[in-house]
Amino acid sequence: LVIAGSGDIAFAPVGTTLPVTPTASLHANFVNAGYATEEGLTLSAEPEIEKHMAWQSKNTVRVELVGQEVNVSFELEQWNSDNAVFAFGGGAVSALGGGVFKYTFPTADDALDERTLVCDWKDGSKNYRLVIPNGNVTEGVETNLTRGSLAVFPITFEAVDATGDGPGYILTDDPNWTAES
Repeated sequence: LVIAGSGDIAFAPVGTTLPVTPTASLHANFVNAGYATEEGLTLSAEPEIEKHMAWQSKNTVRVELVGQEVNVSFELEQWNSDNAVFAFGGGAVSALGGGVFKYTFPTADDALDERTLVCDWKDGSKNYRLVIPNGNVTEGVETNLTRGSLAVFPITFEAVDATGDGPGYILTDDPNWTAES
């Protein structure tokens, strides 16, 4: 049983040195995204299965994994230049002088903003770390700017298997996990 009582979300440019333990300090290129809503994060892994039939059988004779979509979704509460560029999938922040800053949304000609994502969570003394070496924010940002609630950056981050090593991995020091035989 796992209860993710608290955690952290960090992102970095693709190619940043990846962590190899669930508790190692992250490389200096990682930006801690700050506060996320109390719902934490949602990890989903959806396999794409192809069923093969045969002339001689009315039942499936083979099942094959032909793809897998891995997504992480969460809502960031902190509005700052790093989180804005991450949430909107790119763009740029510039200083206009006098303490004024300007965020410019990415254009249709800009390449998708690729990032590395690391999400940590703790359950008592057990540590977990989700590492997605390459991915993109794949959903639009829709936030409510109202008097009575926080304005958040909703994020859906989809893993991309750019190297053929898979979409990512989970590191843990949970003694309930064992290596496959």
